[in-house]
Amino acid sequence: IVAVEAMSFLGAPSPLATAVIIRRGSPPPLLSMDLPPPPYTTDKTIFLNSQAQFSACGQRASLGMTWTLQDRVGTLVLAGSGSTLKINPGILKAGETYRAKLVARLTGSDLSSTALRSFKVAESNLVAAVAGGLRAVSRSNALLTLDASPSYDPDAC
Repeated sequence: IVAVEAMSFLGAPSPLATAVIIRRGSPPPLLSMDLPPPPYTTDKTIFLNSQAQFSACGQRASLGMTWTLQDRVGTLVLAGSGSTLKINPGILKAGETYRAKLVARLTGSDLSSTALRSFKVAESNLVAAVAGGLRAVSRSNALLTLDASPSYDPDAC
């Protein structure tokens, strides 16, 4: 609280004026989440990276970062902490859309920032293969049977 009283040149005092000065804490940082470029596939590791930009007029503070990764119905698929979330191969399902959420909290404060990103995992192409090699010889009027049992869907378990 600051109180001010002035005197005129004749010595008469002015009314007392008061002001309350409040120092506010630093604003939460602006968050961004970086995804690698698509396609996203079930057999590749995906790294989600974060960046925090602090206000030029605020003080830098340490941040606690928490990640959640949910499928389209909201089921938790993965959780983590720190500036990067690593999604290992085999965790995601082909054709599914996921939502990544990053929350950064200023240490010693209830202030936080949130970043959200969604991405879809691509479906892999089927792998076609014929047993017995790349060539088959047959007479023109004979029945030719090809065995495609080595073919598979990379997304199927």
